[in-house]
Amino acid sequence: MISKLSIKNLTVFPEANLEFSPQLNVMVGENGAGKRSISTMTGWLQR
Repeated sequence: MISKLSIKNLTVFPEANLEFSPQLNVMVGENGAGKRSISTMTGWLQR
């Protein structure tokens, strides 16, 4: 399980530090805000 994710220079994120809940996590944002980038990155990390 991923509990924290630090991102630097990825698509629209110059820098971001995210913490995830062990239960349910929901991403909400406008188009182009980077939601897919985060979901893709977490998918890569879980492999």
